[in-house]
Amino acid sequence: MAHRPKSADFSPSCLGVFVVKSSPLRCTGLTAPTCRDTVFFLKNIVIALFFMTTYSAVRDHNQETLRQAIIAAATRLLQRHGGEAITVRRVAQEIGCSTTVIYSLFGSKDSLANALFQEGCRLLNATMASVSLDSEPRQVLARLADAYWQFSQQHPHYYTMMFSGTLAEFKPNDESKQEMENAIDMLIALLDRYRQQGLVAAGESFVQAKMLWAALHGVIQLALAGHLHTEQIARAIYAQMVSTMVAAIVLP
Repeated sequence: MAHRPKSADFSPSCLGVFVVKSSPLRCTGLTAPTCRDTVFFLKNIVIALFFMTTYSAVRDHNQETLRQAIIAAATRLLQRHGGEAITVRRVAQEIGCSTTVIYSLFGSKDSLANALFQEGCRLLNATMASVSLDSEPRQVLARLADAYWQFSQQHPHYYTMMFSGTLAEFKPNDESKQEMENAIDMLIALLDRYRQQGLVAAGESFVQAKMLWAALHGVIQLALAGHLHTEQIARAIYAQMVSTMVAAIVLP
């Protein structure tokens, strides 16, 4: 019986010999078991390549999964203890890994803080993007204002981090700043469209959008700090501010 090579016997040169001596019609000089060994070897090559690709994909997937888990752990700390709790050591303790793991994925505390900041921005942008724009301008602007209020109440930890600088010595990078601008850019584009249709007062969309944002943000900041006494009072003041600002922007 012909010797069946072990997997260690196979090599590219071995494969070359098999290929040269074999053909679709005939296996000259080779016994049938050896031809089967060639097929067996080629199958192993295919399987090995498959698992190399899969390992790479799984590794990348696992890294992203771990990255998201670290951001989630940082978010929990932010919710429970505020921005001062966001340190690499505290986050590592929260998720149960070494600080080395966090540094290997994020590089620095600032990079982790930027990832957390951007997560808050994406939540805000998703909230604003969920608002239907298929109504008359007053209703649309009122709905956008309401969505902004809801975000601040449902995610106060993100809101204060993004707008009140609760992360000590943190300066958003350019990517984070752009994420922040996405929501206001959407409002500016909306006002530009209304202006082309002759539906809003004379002025610049950029200025009007920033004025509306500043007015609403002021009420929210006072509400989150407890200066408006109760949520009911804060909500009534906010609704009045929205009505006043929208009336100043949208033509009757």
